Amino acid sequence: MLAMLVAFGAKAWSVKFTNPDNWAQVFVYTWNAAGNQSGAWPGTLMTKAGDVWTYEADTDMPEKIIFNGGNGQPQTNDLNFVDGATYDKNGVLGAIITYEKIYIPYYQYKQATAYIYSWSPGIFGNPGTEMTKVTENGIEFWMAEVNSDLLPAKVDGWMLHNGSWGDKTGDIASVEFQANYVYSITDASATPLADYKLPDSTDDVITYEIRGQLFGNPEWEDYKMTESNGIWSYTGQAVPGNFGIKQMTNGTQTAWYSAPGAYEINANGVYTCSAEGSNNFANMLTGEITLSFDPAALTLTVSGNGSTPEIDYTTWYLNVPGDFNEWNPEGVPFNAEGIATATGLNIGTSTFKIKLWNGSADVWRSNGTEIVIDQEVTLTENQETPMIIAGATDDDIFDVTYDAVNNVMVVKKTGSSGIESISAETSAPAEYYNLQGIRVNAPVKGALYIVRQGNDVKKVLVK
Repeated sequence: MLAMLVAFGAKAWSVKFTNPDNWAQVFVYTWNAAGNQSGAWPGTLMTKAGDVWTYEADTDMPEKIIFNGGNGQPQTNDLNFVDGATYDKNGVLGAIITYEKIYIPYYQYKQATAYIYSWSPGIFGNPGTEMTKVTENGIEFWMAEVNSDLLPAKVDGWMLHNGSWGDKTGDIASVEFQANYVYSITDASATPLADYKLPDSTDDVITYEIRGQLFGNPEWEDYKMTESNGIWSYTGQAVPGNFGIKQMTNGTQTAWYSAPGAYEINANGVYTCSAEGSNNFANMLTGEITLSFDPAALTLTVSGNGSTPEIDYTTWYLNVPGDFNEWNPEGVPFNAEGIATATGLNIGTSTFKIKLWNGSADVWRSNGTEIVIDQEVTLTENQETPMIIAGATDDDIFDVTYDAVNNVMVVKKTGSSGIESISAETSAPAEYYNLQGIRVNAPVKGALYIVRQGNDVKKVLVK
């Protein structure tokens, strides 16, 4: 009998969703203690059947369910699973849902609107639950209602934002949400509503955090700094990576401090900071370091046992991209001493940069100024402005040598292309052929062609 049921497509469980917000598509994501029961996030696309979306499965019975519009799209909270039920975004349709309340002190998040969002579990689904400004016991709060079936709920993290992911707090530490508790966005402390009192001062609380890739995570991550005598510090095991410093006011970012120009941190010392600086700091140190930020002096002090790692440059290539090669150069391998030379480059009057590449990562360098030939020039990582060679003419050919260990470049003029130039806009009748002798009706600027004008045939570089 069981085999017959399976053969006729009997399903172990099913759900329906009313899609009250008219999402373009609906996915269902379910899980139990054994794992996902309708595929990895965002789950499986449901089938639209009249006014509802349906899904049937023959997997193990889930314990929790989320309906969502796909990756990065709105989603419900984590809901309890009920086999055969029809859901709206709040839970099982027609079920009596009771709600509990949690609170955030208003003085900590003084925005026009507030949404609370949590993850693991997502009791406040994407983009979160809109909060209401209320007054309890003479104190102003942001209040969110939560399905009582979901509480208590220990979440891995949570945040507040303005409803469109602006005015975000940082990621706030794990808490266990319980009914009628007040939660601080500055330290994630929890206090029963009946016992909560405002602090002696409700002035803005300003803190600082490092945000970057320099403490072992290739993704950008936040690291909270601690304060002593007006100096904010963080100690950790550093790896090379970019970073800046966030100023947080009541848990919301209000300023960004970084480098006033492009330069690397490759030794202990004091570095100048700039509000909304033009470049991130580029840390080159590995090992335990302490970063100490002085908001008054706008300085960053680096101390500790960090050192620059040994690099096997034989796995890297030198590229010299620029206007002259449409920023698509050939790579030249470095030798064991970290030196490489790109030869015969028709740079002329074009702008260019240096790029180091090892197949999986690249590092751009420039100094953003005119380069004098035959002189050593120190370059800067992530410098946006390209270089140009002083006194060069269009047909000048150069060799570019770069010493990656000492970060210096030397440009030498080695000759002239000997190729005549012709304007693509010339009014003289001309026939263009590529170097294989095939006629070209639309010559491309920067390319070499054989051009016939009457009885005159010559090789030209189209400008």
